[in-house]
Order: sequence, then C-alpha cells, then structure tokens
Amino acid sequence: MLKLDYIPTWLIFFLCTGILLGYRFTFQYEYLLIGILLLTIILILLFFKANKTFQTPLSFSMISFTIFIFIGIATITIHIDTLNKKHYSKFLAKENQTILQIDKILKTNSFYQSYWANVVQINNQNVKGKILLSILKDSVTREFNVDDVILVKNEIIFIKPNLNPYEFNYKKYLQKQQIYHQIKLKDCEILLLSDKKSTIKGFASRVRNKINQNLQKFNFSKDQLAIINALLLGQRQDISTDLFENYKNAGAVHILAISGLHIGIILLILNFLLKPIELIKKGKILKLVILVIILWGFAFLAGLSASVLSPKR
Repeated sequence: MLKLDYIPTWLIFFLCTGILLGYRFTFQYEYLLIGILLLTIILILLFFKANKTFQTPLSFSMISFTIFIFIGIATITIHIDTLNKKHYSKFLAKENQTILQIDKILKTNSFYQSYWANVVQINNQNVKGKILLSILKDSVTREFNVDDVILVKNEIIFIKPNLNPYEFNYKKYLQKQQIYHQIKLKDCEILLLSDKKSTIKGFASRVRNKINQNLQKFNFSKDQLAIINALLLGQRQDISTDLFENYKNAGAVHILAISGLHIGIILLILNFLLKPIELIKKGKILKLVILVIILWGFAFLAGLSASVLSPKR
C-alpha cells in the first residue's frame, strides 16, 4: 500500500515529474548541472543549520524535491543526442558524404531493407548519432552485417510522419530511439569500406550468424528457422507477416519474444545443473560467477533488448 508520509514515495514522485518534464520540454544540460550543484550546496548548509537548531525547515524539503525534479530532467536530457555538439545534424549540407556503421538489422518490408546505423563521419567531420538507412528492396544484391562500415552520398532527410491517422506512430517511436533522419538509396549507391570497427554487438551478430549456418544444415524450413531464431536468439526480423499474424490471432505472440521470464527459467535450469559446484571449496562464489557470465553472455547474444534486461519478479 502506498504511504504518502513515506519520504521515498515523494522523492520518486518528483523524480518521475522531472522525467515527464524532460520529455515535454528541452533544457540545457549545463544549466541543469549548475542548478543541481547550487541546490545541493544550499541543502548541505541547511542540513548543518538544522542539526544545530534541531528543527528541519520547510525549505529543506522543498529544495530536496526540486533537486529530484532536476535529476529527472537531466536523466532524459543526457540521452537526447541532438543536444550533443558532435551530433551529425549540426553538420548537414545540401550534399553529404556520409560514413555509416551498421548497428541493427531491421525486418524487411515490401519496399525496403532497413538498418539502424551510427553516423561516424559526415563531410570529413567526425560526428555522433543514429540514422535510419533504407535500401530499395528491388536493388538489393547483398545484405550488410552489424559493424559493416559503408560510404554513401545521398541526401539525408527527415523521417516522414504517418499518412493515416490512428496507426502506429513510427516516427515518434524512432525519435525515442534518438533517430530523426533517414537515407533512402539503392544498393549500387553504397560503397562497403574495408575499415571495420568491431563492437560487442557485432561480435554477438557474428555468433548468431554462425549458429544460423549450423542450424541450416538440419534442413529446417524458412518459417521453422525464423521461429528458432526468435525463441533462442531473440531475433524476429525473419518471421513472415502471415506467420506473425497466426501467432497473434492465437494469442501466443509473446512466446516469440525473449523476456525476463525466459531469463529466470534459464537461471533456474543453470542453478540446478551447477549445484554440484557448491560441494567444492568456495563453490558458491564460483557458481555465482559462472551464472553471471552465462546469463550476460546470453543477454548480449539476444541483442540486449529491454525485455531481456528486465527480469519478471
């Protein structure tokens, strides 16, 4: 039961208020830090004064709540890429020579093969930020992998809003992922560079590709392989629309998404299998280390989705 006289309840309330304000309005991160610092100094002074007089002034509580509002705003503001001085949007020109690094492979639709990509350079300027890369499906002769570095020269445009009312707002969804622009082009307009910078995501993608190659030796159908990828590796981009609709109509679409509940089940199984390790000296610590390594390894392999990182309780 929620207790209104419980201080942490109010602190959480004002923190959430700050988060909502951060989503609604734009603030300068530097000013927020200065405000938090000044209010913290005042709060410390009031604390020492209260210790001497044995009375807590109302201003102490008000300043504490204001600090948590500022922290909530700062939590959102620090994740807004467009406020970064190195964000690519600040270096756009009419014609842009852009170097991208593939970050995520998306599901193919009727018109485009799409990727999320990190902008590495634009017009010979090192920059940061993410962008939506859409390659015309009829022109696709190859598929890019995570960590591939490519050079493109096409126009960078804003992501268009929905054409139909009440449908899923893809533009707003991408904005929450800090993606505001996209590049549309043909496969022949892309130059694959040999300079590949390896990341953890890229390593996980290569492991998934290796697992896929081994699974293909067992002559699974395309749909069967897509389901295995979803259940074991958390990758749903290969599931056909018809198959997804069948699971959706059956009320079983949640099975296709790896969640914290799945991680909990894996933890129970591993905990049972590794039980004998507890018999050796410092076995409990060793078992804990092995469990953490395996679970984090699986989380990286599954793409570190929010559902994997938030176990059900």
